[in-house]
Amino acid sequence: MLLFQKKVKSIVSFSIVLLLSIVFLSQPHLTAYASNEMPGYENPQDIIIASPKNNYTTTGSKVSILGACDYEYPLYMNGEEIETSGYGFFTVYVELEVGKNEFVFENNEVINTLTIIRNKVSTSSGNNSTSGGNTTPKVTYKEYQNDVYGVITSDYAMPRSKVSESNVNLMPLTLGTTSRILGENGSYYKLADGTYVSKSSIKRYDKTLEPNKVTKASMSKDTAANQLVIELTMNVNSLYSVSFEGQNIYLKLYDTIAAAKPITKGNGIIEKVTVNTDSKNKTKTYCFTMFDSASIYGYDVNFKNGVMRFELKLPVILKDTKSLVGATILLDAGHGDYDNGTVGAMGVYGPVEKDINLNITLYTKQYLEALGAKVVLIREDDTFYSLSNRVETIRKVKPDISVSIHGNSLDYASDYSKASGFLTYYSYNLFGNLPNVMNNSITSELELKKRDPRQSSLSLTRLTTCPSVLLETSFLSNPYDYEYLIQSENQKEFGIAIGKAIQGYLQGIAKQNDQVYVVKKGDTLASIASKHGITIKRLAEYNRIEDINYIIVGQKILIP
Repeated sequence: MLLFQKKVKSIVSFSIVLLLSIVFLSQPHLTAYASNEMPGYENPQDIIIASPKNNYTTTGSKVSILGACDYEYPLYMNGEEIETSGYGFFTVYVELEVGKNEFVFENNEVINTLTIIRNKVSTSSGNNSTSGGNTTPKVTYKEYQNDVYGVITSDYAMPRSKVSESNVNLMPLTLGTTSRILGENGSYYKLADGTYVSKSSIKRYDKTLEPNKVTKASMSKDTAANQLVIELTMNVNSLYSVSFEGQNIYLKLYDTIAAAKPITKGNGIIEKVTVNTDSKNKTKTYCFTMFDSASIYGYDVNFKNGVMRFELKLPVILKDTKSLVGATILLDAGHGDYDNGTVGAMGVYGPVEKDINLNITLYTKQYLEALGAKVVLIREDDTFYSLSNRVETIRKVKPDISVSIHGNSLDYASDYSKASGFLTYYSYNLFGNLPNVMNNSITSELELKKRDPRQSSLSLTRLTTCPSVLLETSFLSNPYDYEYLIQSENQKEFGIAIGKAIQGYLQGIAKQNDQVYVVKKGDTLASIASKHGITIKRLAEYNRIEDINYIIVGQKILIP
């Protein structure tokens, strides 16, 4: 995986012009005329039907038609004038009769006919049917009578509470996680905790799984990665779950009969550790209680050589209150290369989602780097990366925040004109209320209609390494949103607004760089406090020093 950190290219605002020029030249039936009013857009002397495709077949009773036309002239459908945006973009929600439906569009003596075929819905008895008439076989749960266990083979496996639905509140399982398999339901195995995991993500063994024992436990700070690391030595890479409640972090290990406790002294984050035993269900649950002033902003679990590494991400440390020096930010421009994402009113003849996403991302990067942040891009050009590649990169980089930038759309059966505007998606609102901070900041900055953030099971937000959100800038399926988004000036404004939201979030949760004082012979806590102009009480509390009369030579004291 390549991590791109080059400077923003000067061609950002030119990219739409170039793309349109190439596309129009490759389509001889289109004639384009440049518009002085909107740089980067060329007015087609034709009617473009972006969606659906001609001879589209459906069982639905209604469908949205999306397209563009010569904006100097009115547009008619079956003889009736229909509304267009200022630059000729349009959508119309039409009713369909069973059979062949023809829609004739006319614009400046150009005619384009769209045919949509509506089929009858199949009503075959004895089967569960989809709207298209395809049958869905009934699947039932089969409990195993013999001992079986499995090992997670994917980097990130997403458990489900039920086969039929994805529970967004369940945390992912990492590579190597090992669990008893209780049974199966279709293409899913049921694990020891009652959740289901896809068979494609687990290797099955028809053997008895031995009980897990945690024989050694340690806790240490990884300063370079800004995290607290808890290492548990165990004979089985135990199935686990992680949950949070106030200042408590719970790590539950399944089929575990012994659990050593780590020493907490001197870490400054975890005040105490307790282990709760559930003999009936054969679980051991670690409860890590943080100091009142401590907080974490992500976690990850890895297994290697018989050790579970439980990493707790600490608050970003910034150089000062005004800059973002010290922050690492990952930006993910959705789609790329052959994956266009959604298309707008111009279809493939104009900017598509992947282009808009990238331009906004580059403007965001430019804003953040000016504040001193380290910005890592999943892609900086028209390159495709799979969802698993993107998640892998985020887990490797361990950024202070991950933001995915996308454009929204509706399916054909929906009324495109009814959906517009900005949306924030998240999976877990565990770390600093990121979804609301981002949502409120961006909608306020751009004076957009405010909607509550939406919880959803998305690959780029169902990771726990760091706080993460996915932003849907606007609906490309809405002609007016599309017209707004393809303009370079608006892309820049959106990029800056996203940058400001990230800035506000990170500065809100950040710790400033503390000065470190190394205790010398003859020092007392009182003399150190006096030298730095703070109280003894403040210095003691900040460093978790219980006895103010006891410090040792070489001890490092943080000066807040």
